[in-house]
Amino acid sequence: MNTEQSKDLVQKAVELMRDAGAKYADARVTQASAFVAVASKTKVVGENPSTHGICLRAFSNGWGYYSVNAVTDIRQAAENAVNAAKKLPKNPGFEEEKGIKQDFFEPAVKKFVETDLTDLVNTATKLNKDFLAQKNVLDAQTALTTSLEQVTLANSFGSLMHKEINRTRYGVMAVAGDGVKQREYYHSDGAVSGTEYFDKADLHESGLKVANRARELLNAVQCPKDLKTVILLGEGGGSGLLAHEAVGHAVE
Repeated sequence: MNTEQSKDLVQKAVELMRDAGAKYADARVTQASAFVAVASKTKVVGENPSTHGICLRAFSNGWGYYSVNAVTDIRQAAENAVNAAKKLPKNPGFEEEKGIKQDFFEPAVKKFVETDLTDLVNTATKLNKDFLAQKNVLDAQTALTTSLEQVTLANSFGSLMHKEINRTRYGVMAVAGDGVKQREYYHSDGAVSGTEYFDKADLHESGLKVANRARELLNAVQCPKDLKTVILLGEGGGSGLLAHEAVGHAVE
């Protein structure tokens, strides 16, 4: 779906939701394309995945939503959003006259080119071979990703907006072993930019640090596994954050 088709679709969706009785409506189309290169000890993968979807939002008695990955009947999708809003208890908390009309177009910093995927695969493969050659490193994986996200939005105030966002990210994982135990370490970073980010980031140095950190963990003192009493400070002491990180993620 090109930009003009996306604009037509969101404007049509808003019109249909208003016709169905929405006091306010907005529609958003999001499309994302990515180039992903992953190199490990056993394989190298290069992919070009893409996703798209539309989210409709309507206000009547309350807020109603409807989203789908592919729209075959935009009229039915609009009616579903409005019907969901009408089924809610009446909520007067929306004043349409306070809305502001906005229009803007923000193009991406850099468009994709056909050579990007080949370049990513070659770079990931070379880096991963270097990491695997480090002392005590049993396995390593290097992932390089660059993506283009396109968002088009329209609302019943008459706004029409389109934004394109480049995102680039890398991740490096290393597993170190000494014949008795193994330890793993991972690091990732990224930026809102095109593949020029990889030229600025020192990927090789980052990978070497990951390998070294995995080796250091071989000699790290392991946390005791028996039950312990833990005292957490109250408000302002970060106990909620600690519980989220140490307990919440551990049971996911």
